[in-house]
Amino acid sequence: MRVSAPLLLASIGALVSEYAGAMAIFPEGAINLSAFLFVVFITYTKNAFWAFFLSVCCSCLPVFLLALYAEKRRADIFLLGLAFNLFSAGITSILSSFLFGTNGVVEMPAAFEMPASLGAVYAASAWLLAVVFIVLFEKSALGLKIKFAGSGADALRINGISVSKLRICSWLFAAFFSSAAGVIMALRLQAFVPNISSGKGWLALVAVFLGKKNFAGVIAAVLLFSALELAGISLQGLLGISPTVLLSLPYIVVLVVFVIIPSGKK
Repeated sequence: MRVSAPLLLASIGALVSEYAGAMAIFPEGAINLSAFLFVVFITYTKNAFWAFFLSVCCSCLPVFLLALYAEKRRADIFLLGLAFNLFSAGITSILSSFLFGTNGVVEMPAAFEMPASLGAVYAASAWLLAVVFIVLFEKSALGLKIKFAGSGADALRINGISVSKLRICSWLFAAFFSSAAGVIMALRLQAFVPNISSGKGWLALVAVFLGKKNFAGVIAAVLLFSALELAGISLQGLLGISPTVLLSLPYIVVLVVFVIIPSGKK
């Protein structure tokens, strides 16, 4: 549960944006940015709640502005998503150097050292948030509109529903869940590490397609990737294989699956 929680949140956000026909490419950057900002805010505010709130808001704001720009200017959402990822990498490095005098690891204050039991609580909370959101999304009018914003955009427009607003809303959902994933990863490590996401944002996009673009399938893909990651961690030092290779097991499996399975059967 602890290993899968960040990937689960990022994958759900990515799926919502895919439903709206505006696949989010920025989860990787949002995870890294929110993880860094959480460490910054908890260092200065000494309050975990406000650190979470502020880091999520500061991570979602640039995504919201990019979404507005994309809809107003008909800009390429993939390029904007990649630009956000680059922005995240650059701004965290600059702020880390300015605020902490380092471009490397930034540790959380010792007063917020997290016991193992609290880590389980955060992971369980992430899963509970995911389940509650899925239920509400499937039952609410907004969720139904977003689900059809990609495939039935013309029908929504005929009924006077703004598809642009739905796409922007889907990006905000994706940004929120990716930001929450970043906070969990920072809490788990008790620090910010450059590229703390370790590809979780990209893996979330793969989970959407491997899970057949539905919540149940995405959860199954997340559990599969997390089991492979946990296996890689457990096997370190036992097989005489490089830890880097073992930790890349989820990505190796993804590559094999997409190479072996014909595109028509995915």
